[in-house]
Amino acid sequence: MAGLKRLNKLRAMVRNAFNRARKAALVTGQNPATDIELRKMPRRAPAFLELHQVPLVLAELSDSDRRLIATALYAGLRKGELFGLRKRDVDIERRLLMVRRSYDRESTKGAREEAVPIATALVPYLQEALEAAPGALLFLRPDGEIRTEDDKLGKRLRSPLNRAGIVDGYLHLCRRCKRKGTPHEEKHTDCRRRRCPKCGMLLWAKALPRPFL
Repeated sequence: MAGLKRLNKLRAMVRNAFNRARKAALVTGQNPATDIELRKMPRRAPAFLELHQVPLVLAELSDSDRRLIATALYAGLRKGELFGLRKRDVDIERRLLMVRRSYDRESTKGAREEAVPIATALVPYLQEALEAAPGALLFLRPDGEIRTEDDKLGKRLRSPLNRAGIVDGYLHLCRRCKRKGTPHEEKHTDCRRRRCPKCGMLLWAKALPRPFL
């Protein structure tokens, strides 16, 4: 997948460079990049947590992110839907979450309203969020500002996932070979200590984060 992404990026760079050169009268003729088909990127299947894994991840989060992530995981909301929630969208009594907006837009990505059932495990987190929210929005930033698409929620989730042992495997790297300019790496499902087949040094295991949000 990374190779396809690099090819598409290279194609775009060549196309843009040629177009600029043509505008500056430095070259003539058809843009060679137009004959190169855009590589189709395979769609990654959505990642999910098992029910027993959710408390493990939540235990590793800060209070503000814990309420946020709990709502995302138990209700299955997109990031924009999560950030667009108002306090009045939460009906604890009827156990319903009304999803109407995405970020500060007045509609969701699918342009429809949805009533999402509130799981029993989610109730205390929503109650905490309702009490902590100073205004109409349910999940403001710590500085009181509205959360936007620039919020790196998925990135902040990586370390808690790693600490909870919920990863997509481990990349085992040899630092000695890397310093010598002959890098060696292996991917495994565990972080068991292994030695480099080239130099015999212990490999350094790096967790591969599972993508979320």
